[in-house]
Amino acid sequence: MEISCDVDEPFDRSVRSISSLAKVLGGDVFKRRNPALAARRLLNATVGARSTHFDPCYTFDWYMDQCEAAGLQVTFYFIAQRDAGAIDGTYDIDDPRILKLLRDIAARGHLIGMHGSYLSFRDPDRLRMQRFRLVDALAKAGLDQDVIENRQHYLRWDASCTPDYLDAAGFLYDTSGGFADRPGFRFGTAREFRMWSWVQRAPLALRQKPLIAMEGSLLSSSYMGLTDDEALDLLVRLRCAAEDTGGNFSLLWHNSELKTNSQRKLFSRLVA
Repeated sequence: MEISCDVDEPFDRSVRSISSLAKVLGGDVFKRRNPALAARRLLNATVGARSTHFDPCYTFDWYMDQCEAAGLQVTFYFIAQRDAGAIDGTYDIDDPRILKLLRDIAARGHLIGMHGSYLSFRDPDRLRMQRFRLVDALAKAGLDQDVIENRQHYLRWDASCTPDYLDAAGFLYDTSGGFADRPGFRFGTAREFRMWSWVQRAPLALRQKPLIAMEGSLLSSSYMGLTDDEALDLLVRLRCAAEDTGGNFSLLWHNSELKTNSQRKLFSRLVA
């Protein structure tokens, strides 16, 4: 079983303005029926950037605790360049809080990869620059590490060029091979394999680690909208199918989707 996290929203974006905070607080109370979450958001807005203690999106310590208890290593994918604006996350890779997070992840023995930006999947220059920026941020955090893994933001992919561009940028692995709207086997396998270049008509050094499931595909009302029990049942069946064929069950769960007790309970059941 492989667990990964796309770091799109490490900090709660509702604190950007009073109007956005009021709107989200109203949703917490009246739509989500979760006044505890509303209270936490309000405390976080009061404390501001001085601390991440009350931030409902900053779940990284809890996330790593759960995975470590199950003997699992997590890969965290960071966006290194916000070239498409707000759709490319809510942080800058050079933010001191992000540099501290990079140090904390590395100190606990987990992995760091790149989350290629929204526009990068057809742009070799952007992919190279973003890899350089993330390596530079790791150096600023005091970490002597290379970046060899990538997952494209929104899983955006063009088979005619994206593998070639990632390979040329120096990546050894990509983990974008999944569906955004439902779980399953986009490449027809759960096994790692070398990617093919339609330009060169030859295999690349770049290897694919297929992504089997993402929490949003299962739970979001925009996609399958399953209950927790339905999601757990489907994920267990997919895990069995992956392992029975000698593959890996790769699960993506965003740190920002662990705000509620029910989300955390389901995640804990899965990793345990």
